[in-house]
Amino acid sequence: MVHFTKSAAAAVLTFCSAIQASPAAPLDTRQTEQAEINHPIGFDAAAARRVPADAPVPKIAIVDAAEITGNITEASPFTPSGAALEEVTKRFIVGVDNRHLWTDPNYPFHSVGKLQWSNGVFCSAALIGPRHILSAKHCNPDPPIPGSFYPGFDNGARFGSAQITNGLFTYGQEPFSPCETKGDWVVYALDQRLGDQLGYFGAKVPDRNMFDKPQFFHMGYPGDKDGGNRPYRQTDITVHSKRTFDCDSTGPFYTDTDTMGGQSGGPHWELDGNGNRWIWGALSISVTSSAETYAGWASGSSMIDGILKMRADFP
Repeated sequence: MVHFTKSAAAAVLTFCSAIQASPAAPLDTRQTEQAEINHPIGFDAAAARRVPADAPVPKIAIVDAAEITGNITEASPFTPSGAALEEVTKRFIVGVDNRHLWTDPNYPFHSVGKLQWSNGVFCSAALIGPRHILSAKHCNPDPPIPGSFYPGFDNGARFGSAQITNGLFTYGQEPFSPCETKGDWVVYALDQRLGDQLGYFGAKVPDRNMFDKPQFFHMGYPGDKDGGNRPYRQTDITVHSKRTFDCDSTGPFYTDTDTMGGQSGGPHWELDGNGNRWIWGALSISVTSSAETYAGWASGSSMIDGILKMRADFP
């Protein structure tokens, strides 16, 4: 039997399990709001057949969060030559659902992909190194099982696929707390260097100077849209200064992103003035209260250190 992290198991079974957060310091405002917290993972039994029968079982390193925290604030991206500033030139909003089908085959969009496990569970992920992807820790099965990453997946593997060989995430965060959300990231190594051809994102810690401005992007594979088989993008996302950094000074952060099962692990990114894309975090939770709905993101200096460690250990 395959198990998931405690929060993921609840999400698989119900997709809408109410979680009562325990007190944390600093104050967890999600608890005082009587909020319902969900991990938006997806499930598609038929899609499990895409994972090759001979795919390896990943080797996962679980590291104490206290051992991987450093002062590094970014991990550099690789932007292919000629990459267009598509985020700037193609913005549109239709209705109240701001997620839109996005089939552009260029960077950075083809560097976001579908993470498919052999038991049917799927999430979203993004290339964060030559052979490395970033996703959400709650998507990681326990014990490990074979999994595949499909960059730019759109009703099929447009840009090939790679198998998950190794992974890294941390433990030591208080369960159901903002710090658990902040630490809800995982970095996987692949058996192929997809990023050399497709390009990959950089990563950085959140910048307070960019809060409360509609200027960010997200992409993933929502299960309520085409069964999680097509990529959907959202633009003009705002990072809320309210409640953000309720664990420490680098995360988690919260946004007005629309979410659904399958988008877990998908990137929230910034486009800088030089055409570089920087991931701030991986989608961790959706939070719903009587007053509002918002998304929470794994982020922070430990995540950056984890990315750099995996790049170094699996070049």
